[in-house]
Amino acid sequence: MNTIIGNPEDFKSLVPDFHPDDIEFQQVLELVKMDYKMKKTEWNTRCVDVLVALEEVGQNKMNNKISVSEKLDRILTILEDLNKRVELIERILDIKMEEKNNQRSDEDEERKQEVRKKF
Repeated sequence: MNTIIGNPEDFKSLVPDFHPDDIEFQQVLELVKMDYKMKKTEWNTRCVDVLVALEEVGQNKMNNKISVSEKLDRILTILEDLNKRVELIERILDIKMEEKNNQRSDEDEERKQEVRKKF
């Protein structure tokens, strides 16, 4: 994959050469492949503590592996919070759910009648 527009050979001098046996560089590449996000200080100092980075990657993977029941609990909590917010907004705007439901059902009936009239 070329990320430079034009002939890459023209820009070869901008990239320092590395030896294929450069194990530290290969380790950093592997970290990046494992979705490790380099910190600003690591980028500026050009130094990555590989063991700490591997530990962070492992923790992130473990945090992402939650059970289905935990996911459902999170979703339910989010929905409960959303319901509370909607209720608050309804109270502030003085809207009642019954009125809204009655209005919706009336609108649905009107639409159904219009469709029946067309056919």
